[in-house]
Amino acid sequence: MTQPPAIAPSSRSGFFTKSVCRTIFIVLMLAGALIHIRYLTHNCPLGLSEDEAHYWDWSRQLGLSYYSKGPLVAYIIRFSCAIFGNTMPAVRYPATLLAIATASITYWLIVELFGSDPLALGWTLLSHTIPLYVAGSLLMTIDSPFFFCWALATVLAAKAIFQNRQRLWPFVGIAVGVGFLAKYTMFVWPVCLIPFLIADPSSRRILRSGWFWLAFPIALLFTTPVIIFNAQHNWITVHHVQADTSAGFSWTNLPAFLLGQAAIIGLFNFLILLGAVAYIFRESKTDPHRRAIIYLASIGLTFFAIVACTAFTTRVEPNWPACAYFTLIILCAYFLSRRLWSGPHKKWWRICVAGSVVLAGMIVPLAHNFEILYPVLTRALPTINRVMFACGAKHPKTLSNFDPTYKLRGWPTLGDRVAYYLNQHPGAMVMGEDYQIASEVAFYTPGQPKTYAVGSYFTPHAKRMSQFDIWSDRSLAPTNSTLLGRDAIYVGDMNPALRNSFTSAQRLPEVQISVNGYPLRSFTIWYCHDFHGMSRSAPQEF
Repeated sequence: MTQPPAIAPSSRSGFFTKSVCRTIFIVLMLAGALIHIRYLTHNCPLGLSEDEAHYWDWSRQLGLSYYSKGPLVAYIIRFSCAIFGNTMPAVRYPATLLAIATASITYWLIVELFGSDPLALGWTLLSHTIPLYVAGSLLMTIDSPFFFCWALATVLAAKAIFQNRQRLWPFVGIAVGVGFLAKYTMFVWPVCLIPFLIADPSSRRILRSGWFWLAFPIALLFTTPVIIFNAQHNWITVHHVQADTSAGFSWTNLPAFLLGQAAIIGLFNFLILLGAVAYIFRESKTDPHRRAIIYLASIGLTFFAIVACTAFTTRVEPNWPACAYFTLIILCAYFLSRRLWSGPHKKWWRICVAGSVVLAGMIVPLAHNFEILYPVLTRALPTINRVMFACGAKHPKTLSNFDPTYKLRGWPTLGDRVAYYLNQHPGAMVMGEDYQIASEVAFYTPGQPKTYAVGSYFTPHAKRMSQFDIWSDRSLAPTNSTLLGRDAIYVGDMNPALRNSFTSAQRLPEVQISVNGYPLRSFTIWYCHDFHGMSRSAPQEF
């Protein structure tokens, strides 16, 4: 099949030859990796997020699958920690590696579809202004391997479609199947591809290809460990997903969803995205790269629309449509290549690009070291609270209300305090109010002890279940005789059900977390004596 028509170079892009663009790209990737590694290994102020700590705890007990997600993230973390040790950088190294791999195959995809290295380099620069991408290259959650697999499936499918490489479809199935083991949403990817195959006359023949349909059973093979795990545990993941997606219908959810998207990709990038979408619907019919544009739009916009519809009945997390931006940001870069130097409103789009760069220049340093704003915020808090109270607020604002990274801070201090009390009470077990606290304490307490989450046993107001409720050795039921009679160091608010499961409970001094002398948060700790076991009497929250 013939190569796609190359984008005509402008007089301003003569310097950016293929070799120059690829050299700049490689330098950016290497520099980004080195900067991330240094940031993680030299007094990084941000500890593991609650999800990262929980996935690390999964990695200590590898299994076929887990309560809420597939097993891929646990195996990746275990592989890294087996090499570098059970440390915070080791947990996060794979995120940086996967981000580089995703960027590399995206660069290749853009060159294949549009025949333009300057465009691929432009996408690279644009992606560095997106807060979502910056966070994704640092935090090791399920999104890192999921996003890579989504990108890989898109790249392989593009090669199969545009170069008639039909034998690549089984590898597309593998990419989809592996992605499913990271995040179940991966199985929506084929749904996003089908509209393009139906709408594009040159691609409809693929729907009659045996190689194409072979991808589906191959992808389904990867569901085997998840199905076996759920069959062994009363289909617990199905119950969890149903609970996550069941809520009342509300029109107001959609505006909140769109505002969240503007926040995670940046306001100016969101405006550029709106311009790119308008271009697709209004002008792409005469574009020489129409097939490539529609292909990318089909995958990105279809998934975005699915998540947007979900927002009417579910509280959608801002990162849920993240994979839609894999193709949509490529379209943004292409749109800018058509509008920055010519066409209507070119000055407006230049302002948007400049605004995006300036905003990223402020957000990225703050995301890594938000404490630089603590002095300013501390001086401003009295005025802010006076205004808030005048508007009807009932509780004063603190630094934690403004620092989006506050939940990543203070865990090493808490872990050291728990270790101090464990030394005073040898043989005591460690409990957390929920799976997040239990996982963080497990990681940051010296010796990294096995911990227990008690929130799902609370009466009333039980917290939702987690993997802690699946592991038999973490059961708090009276049938787990290995725990009966033991003392505990408990982190969290006391609940009547928990208090009644011990002979006595003593509140210990709070752990105050300060950053550079500024108070940020606190943790409540209890010493509990003589555990009797706990039973669930309330309906279970999945």
